[in-house]
Amino acid sequence: MAREENKRNNMTRLYDNENAWCSILLVLATGLSFFPILVLNEGGSWTFFSLLPLWLITYFFGFRTGLIGSFMFSICKLTATFVSEVLFAGAITDPSNADMVRDSFIKGPTVFLLEYLIACTGFCLGGLLKQNLDSQRYIRQIKDSRAIIPGKEKPILQIIGDKDKENSTFGLIAGYLIGVFVMFVCYVIAAPYYNAYPAGCVTQIDKLLYDIRYDGSYLLAEAATTVLVLCIPPVRETIFTLKHIANNPLKDPSITSF
Repeated sequence: MAREENKRNNMTRLYDNENAWCSILLVLATGLSFFPILVLNEGGSWTFFSLLPLWLITYFFGFRTGLIGSFMFSICKLTATFVSEVLFAGAITDPSNADMVRDSFIKGPTVFLLEYLIACTGFCLGGLLKQNLDSQRYIRQIKDSRAIIPGKEKPILQIIGDKDKENSTFGLIAGYLIGVFVMFVCYVIAAPYYNAYPAGCVTQIDKLLYDIRYDGSYLLAEAATTVLVLCIPPVRETIFTLKHIANNPLKDPSITSF
């Protein structure tokens, strides 16, 4: 009985709890980023949907919270990568990538600012899409209507938002793709600092095309598989339900008696 009660209490804490959901998604995104499906010989990895939880922070709670969450992800990933690759020679994650990670630190702040802080933090830009701004505006209106104003009585009934108005399929998928594109651009801009090109790349155009092919390959693979998964109705509906839970309180059973 006590175990069931504790389980019920834990589930209740997930309702209308931005801090809890941001923490869960941040840990999930950081953890999944270190378990790649495929690692290229020269660096770069296709991960188990690690970028999706990062995007969901913005999708659930809007651009401002997403900006903070994405920045925190960049710090977490930068710290974890530094500890693993630089101090432990990649023993924790991928030993073949250790030299490139060391280079990113050795070559100065420009590289790791682009590849970590800017690339990861910029993942929230999809939150500026009109569909996502409209849904967040609606969620704020619902939350404001539930707010307890000093000097006024607490509302008898808790107002619950409409899940259909809180979500947008286009906003979910297009916002994610915008984040991937921002990351891709940052990686391509940072690539020349490594100067690691095959023998056939001599001109600047050849090098640019190589960087586009290289960085686009694993990011496109992850983006394509993620979008395919998001196109599955039950998966999409689960995300919509989780967003509804994250932004609304547990419905009071006594409401049905009115």
